[in-house]
Amino acid sequence: MGQCYKCGEKWSHQHKCSATVQLHVVQELWELFQLSMEDPILPETSKLCMVISQAAITSQITPKTLKLLGCIQSSQIVILVDSGSTHTFISATLASKLTSGSSVLASLTVQVADGNKLVCQTEFVDMQWSVQSYTFSSNLKVLPLQHYDMIVGMDWFDSWYGLVGAILYNASSLGSEMVDDSL
Repeated sequence: MGQCYKCGEKWSHQHKCSATVQLHVVQELWELFQLSMEDPILPETSKLCMVISQAAITSQITPKTLKLLGCIQSSQIVILVDSGSTHTFISATLASKLTSGSSVLASLTVQVADGNKLVCQTEFVDMQWSVQSYTFSSNLKVLPLQHYDMIVGMDWFDSWYGLVGAILYNASSLGSEMVDDSL
């Protein structure tokens, strides 16, 4: 027969793992996880990891998303608040209607949850948008979105964490004024 997956000893039907771990197992693990102080692992700063969820690409609503009506430069927009997306994105269609300046980026690849990739080449920096009486300012990356005008991702959650609870609380008490299921 083979070896026990826990202790590495020969396995049989009567096998019981030892209460102590053999020294060679500890030594092998130590060597496996030993990091050299001369070669520290540094995060790669030349690439920005961006991910957009499947819910943002399709029109499906999942338990970790919330669909809202909002406004940007006097245009009513459909917003998906999505904890599965890393950044805040706007549709290319909406971007073409915005009047304030956008900046051209080096091509950034956005990984879609289904394995596909989208390319972002334009960003609106500090663009103001609102939901009811709350106004926000975000960097909006332009993608060819079809089902939503804007995807609000985790970058927004990180910057507005304290206010998110208040908005969600008000949304639950306001009902259909803020959240419209027919969109």
